[in-house]
Amino acid sequence: LEYDPEIPESLRQKHRKYLTSKEIFKQVVPFPANEVVEKIHQTFRMQYLKDVVLNRVIDDATFATLNSLIFFNNVEIITSIQNDEGFLRMLFQKLKDETITEDHRKDLLLFIQEMCILAKNLQGSNRSHLYQTMVELGLFEVITTSLKSTHLLASRMACTDIIQQTQAHDPSLLRQYITLHGPPSFCLFRRLIQTFTLSDHPPRSQQSSSSSSSPSSMIGLQTQSAEILKILLDT
Repeated sequence: LEYDPEIPESLRQKHRKYLTSKEIFKQVVPFPANEVVEKIHQTFRMQYLKDVVLNRVIDDATFATLNSLIFFNNVEIITSIQNDEGFLRMLFQKLKDETITEDHRKDLLLFIQEMCILAKNLQGSNRSHLYQTMVELGLFEVITTSLKSTHLLASRMACTDIIQQTQAHDPSLLRQYITLHGPPSFCLFRRLIQTFTLSDHPPRSQQSSSSSSSPSSMIGLQTQSAEILKILLDT
């Protein structure tokens, strides 16, 4: 499949080299079970096979089969993570560590964002248990800290997307956190308003190259924040 005669040799993709590259897989928190890592690798290869290698030649039956295999693999992965409270506790401990770098914080937030996406594949009761566990471990606290301490757009957008995912599952989670935890929780509400108004974003002249962002990206962040506040006030 790498040697497609219809594609010039200089433009042919080196699928085997890409799939064997260790740079594309990063463990922000080490998985205690090798089975989970193997399942992640297997799922990535199937996704790559479906979307890249066989993109031009795949038939409907093969497409449906690969989608089914990927779905069940994702369920196994997120179920394994959900059942490992030690892993989740370590994940949130790292996020609560004030000494971590912005890049590492970004990777941890992106991991939680990916967990929320995979959680859509779980049954309702299991999904509720996962979100409740994350809230008890300090999900909203670490989001508040992250919105306060970082100006990396990827981290901030991950924060707002995670909140949107929790609201899509159960809008009461954020409302209960804000109403039941008193003044400390108001900081998150304030941060969301500041994110919407961009009042906590540094002027462009003070931004570093790593934190600068395009106007369209900032509009996306504002839109996410506005939707969170709308759902929060509507419920």
